[in-house]
Amino acid sequence: LRLEVEHGGCTLPVVGRSSTDSMTGRGLSLVATLASGWGVEESSAGKVVWAELAEQPTPLEPTPATGLDISREPLLHPEVDGPHHTIRLGKVRTDLLLAAKAHIDNVVRELQLMRADVAGGGAALPEAMVGLIDAVTLDFAEARESIKRQGLAAAARGDEETELVLSLPLSIAAAGERYLAALDAADRYARAAKLLTLAAPVSHRVLRRWYVRALIDHIHAVEAGNPPPEPPPFMHALATEVERLATYEDTWDRLQILQRFTGELTGAATVAEITSVTARNACGDLGAQTVRVYLLGDDGVLRSVAHATTIDIPQVEYHEMRLDDDLPGPLVVRTGVAAMFHNREQLTARFPQLAGIYPDETCLHVAPLRVGAHMIGLLSMTFAAVSEVDEATQRTFVGAMADATAQALERAIALERADAARRRLAFLAEASVAFAGSLDFEATLDAVNRLLVPSLADWSIVQLLRDGELEISALFHSDPGQLEWARSMKGRFPMAGQRQGGAPTVVATGESMLFADLDQALIEQMASTDEHRDVIRALGMSSAMVVPLTGRSGTFGAITLLYADSGRRYAPEDVSFVEDVARRAALALETAETFREQSGQLADVQRVADVTQRMLARRHNTVVDFEVSVPELLLKQEQRTRTIFNVVLGAIASISLIVGGIGIMNIMLASVLERIREIGVRRAVGATQRNILAQFL
Repeated sequence: LRLEVEHGGCTLPVVGRSSTDSMTGRGLSLVATLASGWGVEESSAGKVVWAELAEQPTPLEPTPATGLDISREPLLHPEVDGPHHTIRLGKVRTDLLLAAKAHIDNVVRELQLMRADVAGGGAALPEAMVGLIDAVTLDFAEARESIKRQGLAAAARGDEETELVLSLPLSIAAAGERYLAALDAADRYARAAKLLTLAAPVSHRVLRRWYVRALIDHIHAVEAGNPPPEPPPFMHALATEVERLATYEDTWDRLQILQRFTGELTGAATVAEITSVTARNACGDLGAQTVRVYLLGDDGVLRSVAHATTIDIPQVEYHEMRLDDDLPGPLVVRTGVAAMFHNREQLTARFPQLAGIYPDETCLHVAPLRVGAHMIGLLSMTFAAVSEVDEATQRTFVGAMADATAQALERAIALERADAARRRLAFLAEASVAFAGSLDFEATLDAVNRLLVPSLADWSIVQLLRDGELEISALFHSDPGQLEWARSMKGRFPMAGQRQGGAPTVVATGESMLFADLDQALIEQMASTDEHRDVIRALGMSSAMVVPLTGRSGTFGAITLLYADSGRRYAPEDVSFVEDVARRAALALETAETFREQSGQLADVQRVADVTQRMLARRHNTVVDFEVSVPELLLKQEQRTRTIFNVVLGAIASISLIVGGIGIMNIMLASVLERIREIGVRRAVGATQRNILAQFL
């Protein structure tokens, strides 16, 4: 049985390689497998494809076409303008060539089906899609089929590489431009899931750009009357693409590092956690040798709050730096501009005092931690002279990490300040309640000390004026053993206040004194003898503050607060808060003293009334024809005083809580409004609403 099919096309039918993902060639493969023979003949209309089926079943093995050379040119050339030009492109791996052409055949097949669906009454295609179909299926068909035939012929011979030689008309240049643009558009449709065929792999895109661009350059040179350029080897084009993609890969890796870093910053709530995340990531992911984060205090001192290192460095380090110090860190904070020192020679030439700090050749980066005009601190990193990360990338990463750290720190500092304000308001309310709990003078003194220690001090000393002299009325420490030792020292040494400064000066001026750092020179000034100096050193004092006790009648004492074994330090912003507490304590002590005096007066009146009662009884011969009345004025005055005191303290506490709540809400609102861009960026890289809420709450 002989079957014939006539077709008006001019290209030879080609049996492709067997493939499970191919959308074309299955029909011809079936014919070649089932027929006892098949072939192609020229006809007046184009070509006739025939197949013969035997009466007996044949083995299911493909049979070659009779007299068919798949590497030959088309049977019939279409009419073209001008002669054909031979273009030698060079060698390409045969398997890659056939895989790329099979993928393009799939695209062509799917686009042809889409066109057939439209012709059969289906939905109309967008105009852009129609142009794409024409460019892929028609414009470049001759070159595409020629390359496919050469690849199949090389595969049939077992050649690992295919020498591509094409004979094409001059019009192929414009068609090639359209073909490349159409295939790029088809890839975009595929990535958008608008085609069943997947987007072309990178190697396929490199191959088609290489040979189509070589064809176009050859044709343009011929048209201009110039010698055709030698096509670059395909391996050169592939290497160029690999180099380009390697750059993207490096960029992607860096973005991943920054994404992990910003993700960890999102989960960090406190200043300590944020700075620790920065130091750890810089050493672990970025490859920095040393990392240090400094925060700028209100006193103009840069203090190290986080440190990480992967190398052994000398113990001579700069944990604290003043802004006027001639060092890289203070210089960056003063100027607001990041600095980089490429090697030790450059660093020590500018800062000779840093010679010997780094044992090996190193590159130092110092970047400011700043949000707008708000200077928060600085970030310092060092890298080895030979590092996997080049200096330009180092500079970019340090700047990006500094910006992200600064924004996270600003958030944490704002939240910590809001929390501190809330805790201080709660503390003031608690103080008001504690001070109003008793009108007994000694009980009030004890309440003052127990409120201050350990929340605001390790040691608390209350000194009151008695007959023009300051006396220690109360001394307190949370450790009974330490307290007993301190009381045993009482009277053995002159008060520090008798020398320059201290409580007497505060009482005389009514102004507080802050000793943020009790250094050796100040201790020498406070001590009167060597033994006194040893006692002061035994206390281990690190910071001190003296605030006046000022009531309605003026200043009548002072409270001295000391930080010692806890290692904490007072800051300038602590002074106003402690002064507020001291004012409440002064009013409570003054009220308790007034009540004690009035209670004594009332007792005297009662004793006079008793004596008068007995005298009158003797004079009236025990006949009780009289009555002795005790004036209740003093008792009523005491009751009114207590009532007014409680009402005033309650009102003050309520107002403080309301004002503090408003302040905290304003801080939170300002923090959110100033960081809208950061929220947008974090949402863009995958942060959820829960992550954003956790960032601010």
